[in-house]
Amino acid sequence: MSSNAGVRVSNASALRNAYRLIKFLVTRGAMAAGAVVLLLLMHWGIWSLIPPIPTHALAKKGRFVSVQGIDAYYETYGSGAPLILIPAGGSHTSTWRNNIGPLSQKYQVWTVDLPGSGFSEKPPTFAYTHKAYAAFVKDFMETMGIQRAVVAGQSLGGTVALEFSLDYPEKTAGLILIAAGGYPQADKPASLSLNRYALPSAIVMSFSSYPFVVKSFLNELYYDPAPFQNDPELIGEICDINRTPNSRAAWYWMPQALNWSFSLPDPGRIRSVAAPTLLVWGNNDKVVSTDVAHRFSRDIKNASLTIIDKAGHMVHEEQPEAVNRAMIVFLSSLQW
Repeated sequence: MSSNAGVRVSNASALRNAYRLIKFLVTRGAMAAGAVVLLLLMHWGIWSLIPPIPTHALAKKGRFVSVQGIDAYYETYGSGAPLILIPAGGSHTSTWRNNIGPLSQKYQVWTVDLPGSGFSEKPPTFAYTHKAYAAFVKDFMETMGIQRAVVAGQSLGGTVALEFSLDYPEKTAGLILIAAGGYPQADKPASLSLNRYALPSAIVMSFSSYPFVVKSFLNELYYDPAPFQNDPELIGEICDINRTPNSRAAWYWMPQALNWSFSLPDPGRIRSVAAPTLLVWGNNDKVVSTDVAHRFSRDIKNASLTIIDKAGHMVHEEQPEAVNRAMIVFLSSLQW
């Protein structure tokens, strides 16, 4: 045999061996991937059979009221001119735990969980759009006999407050936006991208009642997440809320209806905000950057901006004293 023939045989043998190796790896890889998918589906299936926790069993402080036929959870404190605090989507009234005390010394503070969030009902029939949420807040006010109020909100709650001020200016004595959305963002929060499709969303959310999963999610929300990750009461509450009826499905319905964005459908309307406005932002917000705060400041004529250091998206939780000071100064300046 010539040397060239020997080289060809050697090359052919090497190619066959490489093919066998690739086939082996692909087969094993496919088997491993299939096993992972099967385990995920089994996990989702098991959790779908576990009975949810009734919200009334979790509520210890506030009350429930029917608004638009929805069982809505709310809390109220103090007396005076009404101030409505709207938590973020998926959040609960306890997010204001360090703000309610100082604010309720001079004002009547109301906080209500949005449909699909917290202890409020999470019906599949609710629209989950900005306008639907704003109409819910209006109907909540009318149900509770509140004619006009300062409306404050954080994150999606802030966007809802913004929509409310545009749709019902006669009911808006003032507007407080805390890390709120309103404009399209090039980089949307990673947490929203997990909920693009119903089945993957359901599978992902089947892990939402595990403390280690909740703790990892908090890295996105706080400048220093450690104190919150090490708060067993907070982590336990979030895990429990994620086991209430339709809680996991609501995490799909909500971003789907909002087009996976904090943006209003027509951001140009923001220039029409007539109410005196306070903007409060954490300087280290990873979800809604301070660029959005500055844009709000330019577009809303009667707006003041406070940016707080060493705070992320949940600025009112991380730096409550600074946020409370800014809110009290703003509220004191209003004629209402």
